[in-house]
Amino acid sequence: MNGRITNSDIADSATVADKVKDFGNHTETASGSTGNAPSAGMAISSKGMFMTQTYNDAATPVSFGNIINLLGGGSGQLLCEWTGTDSSSGHLYYRSHRDTSTGGWGSWRKIIDDGNYTSYTVKKDGTGATGNNWAIGITGNAATSTTATTATTATKLATTQLTNQDLNTYTTSGTLFYGARGNTVTNKPSNVDAFGMQVFQTAGGYTAQLLFSSNTNNGIFWRCGSNSNLGSWKDLSVSTKLGTARTITSEGEVVGSYSFDGSKNITYTSKLYNCHSYNGSTNTRPYHRIASLPVLTGSYQDRAALLYISGDYNGGSFGIVRISLRTNESGSVSTAEVKWLVRYGWAEDAIQIGIYNVFGKTYADCFLKHTSAYQGIIVRAIGGTRDAGATKTWELHSTREQGTTFTECYSNIQGTSAGTAAQDLHSGQQYSTIVTGSDVGIVGQAIKDSAGNKISDSYLKLTRRNNIRNVKWDI
Repeated sequence: MNGRITNSDIADSATVADKVKDFGNHTETASGSTGNAPSAGMAISSKGMFMTQTYNDAATPVSFGNIINLLGGGSGQLLCEWTGTDSSSGHLYYRSHRDTSTGGWGSWRKIIDDGNYTSYTVKKDGTGATGNNWAIGITGNAATSTTATTATTATKLATTQLTNQDLNTYTTSGTLFYGARGNTVTNKPSNVDAFGMQVFQTAGGYTAQLLFSSNTNNGIFWRCGSNSNLGSWKDLSVSTKLGTARTITSEGEVVGSYSFDGSKNITYTSKLYNCHSYNGSTNTRPYHRIASLPVLTGSYQDRAALLYISGDYNGGSFGIVRISLRTNESGSVSTAEVKWLVRYGWAEDAIQIGIYNVFGKTYADCFLKHTSAYQGIIVRAIGGTRDAGATKTWELHSTREQGTTFTECYSNIQGTSAGTAAQDLHSGQQYSTIVTGSDVGIVGQAIKDSAGNKISDSYLKLTRRNNIRNVKWDI
């Protein structure tokens, strides 16, 4: 139609002027209950625009009005109500029909205006909205609100000033209070002057109070309890004690641990990594396992430790010994060493290492040999019992023979009978090698020459006269 009516748009004998004139009273003959053509109920059936009127037609939504009819592929009607009251205006209604005959006319819809908006459940001023999930935007302040999906601004809660009241009496959840400088409010935190406080409900009949001090003794305080007993205030800005005590442990050559809860200073007593080796009135199992290595599976792994071994009593033996082990590849066996740097009272074989060695599996046990009853020995690790990553290398073991009770002590290192180390520790698997100690450092009295020969008062061998010069002999 290109926005205007021409004779080519007219399918019957009506003229263009006929299309815009009043076709008289409208009688509703078509509805949406059954399928009909877009022209159903129209005064004419050709495309165009024309006017009819409704007068006491019960099928229209009003008693009086003019209807502008638009007939094309689909149809539409706009009803302009006029009332039976002088000097008053009616409302606008419309309905439409799609461009097929499979359905009928839609129902009449009333267009909202400033004279009828109060007729709807939700009014223009926002009143009348009930239920949830109303997708509407309201600006300004809301009189009351319980929940909000998204809020940009909200009316702030009223804050009540306190001057000389008792804080124990304020237990209503969600209330806010403040006290200005110089207030005489009671049961507030010590040394607090001006403050702000909020009250929370934590359970039925239980309340929490959160208080912020604003000038003197600045801090954040809280307390909670039943409404009749709120408990004492706690200062959240300065923690004086951990909620759960922690254990702090030191590992390495220096060991120890202590419990710390933050409530007081701790004096930490540390000690060298150590073990005790003790026997009472008997010495039936003289071989005490004081150190061990777990199973090693790799090649060329070194494990070394430097031990100070002392009978901590008058006349007791003492000495410093280095124990070490290296694992090798499949073509050679693993090796171990026991090297005395200094010793007094200990025999060279007082320290022995038993090795079990096959390719891909090596373990070792280090034994201290007691020589009599009533020996109390302390073994202290000077170094080497931890690697660079603080992982244990040689692990120390405390031992004890007391009557018929034996802890880490054995009648012999090798053997298949009960009470031997190989039997009790490794189910009868014998050690591949037993390594005993040797002197490599300074000793209090020389007992061997460089060739390994024992030196006695009657023995002195000089291989060359020129080897001894500037020596004073006292004979």
